[in-house]
Amino acid sequence: KDHVYASKSRVKDMTIPRFDRIVSGAACAAITATLFQPLDFVKTQVQVKDSSTKRTLQVFSHVLRTKGTFALWRGLKPALVRAVPGVTLYFSVLNELHRLPATKRLANYHSGLGDFTTASAARGICSTLLLPVTVVKTR
Repeated sequence: KDHVYASKSRVKDMTIPRFDRIVSGAACAAITATLFQPLDFVKTQVQVKDSSTKRTLQVFSHVLRTKGTFALWRGLKPALVRAVPGVTLYFSVLNELHRLPATKRLANYHSGLGDFTTASAARGICSTLLLPVTVVKTR
């Protein structure tokens, strides 16, 4: 059996097959990255341009007028290359960390501290592993 440890405030020992977690994480990342890509694109444009003269709504309307709606999704491929494996890896690492005996003891002592510790460790591991992809996306 593949168990996910959950703190006292949530459902305990919820069984979700590993493959289902991977597919769910990948789908979630792909949908989220696609929906929020226009905001990320505009944010990047504001940062690249002289920010004293360009505001977010000005950049947004300028892109729509001059380049069209689909220009807001420029950079989606690198965003997906980073987000899909990143979210999938994060939830996989988080699940494995929750299964460690030390994590279970910490969560039994203080559930919030256990969740904070495992989430921070999982994020640190994933950020380190995906740093090369992040550098490519930023450029």
